Amino acid sequence: MKRRCALSLIALTGCASLSQTALASTEPWPSRSVRIVVPFPPGGGTDIVGRAMGQALAPRLGQAVVIDNKPGASTLIGTEAVTRAAPDGYTLLVSGSTTFSVNPALKPRLNYDPFKDLSAVAVLARAPLVVVVPAQSPFKTLPELLTAARRQPGSVRYATYGSATAPHLAGLLLGLSAGVTLQDIPYKGSAQVSTALMSGEVEATFDTVASAGPLIKA
Repeated sequence: MKRRCALSLIALTGCASLSQTALASTEPWPSRSVRIVVPFPPGGGTDIVGRAMGQALAPRLGQAVVIDNKPGASTLIGTEAVTRAAPDGYTLLVSGSTTFSVNPALKPRLNYDPFKDLSAVAVLARAPLVVVVPAQSPFKTLPELLTAARRQPGSVRYATYGSATAPHLAGLLLGLSAGVTLQDIPYKGSAQVSTALMSGEVEATFDTVASAGPLIKA
């Protein structure tokens, strides 16, 4: 039996926002395809939101909307690609708190300024995170998991998408609030996290309902 627990303390860390560079062209927009950059691998919550946005926009714009996954470096690779693109409205970014608040707070020397180099267009979703454990896990409740972590600090490992991502911060915040140490194990993306969880490489993960849904239903 899989267990999920909503973490209200980090409910807003999964909030996805759509940003674009400022429109500079005088030609009718759009006159060609639009690119949406997602700074995460395919399959995760942000990717799901980006693809849903692309499917909704394409028929309304009358142009193709291309999803361009550029994962890595805690969203820096994808975000910097957008800030370097022409400010003509044809390159959009779908991202969340890692890009707009976490990275600026934790990384003093960014190659972009989220308030100057990007223009917010809309909030697309607010996604609380859930705690997911494998079916064979001995932990049936969140208190049981925390008790094990308290008895053996670092013995409870949780999968993340890398440093400063929402799952990583969720584990840190939960550990701080409960007075325990949870060991984060970074992976490249949602597929790798799912594999690690189901194979028992880690004891838990934190993810959005959209991304964790298939695991919970399996």
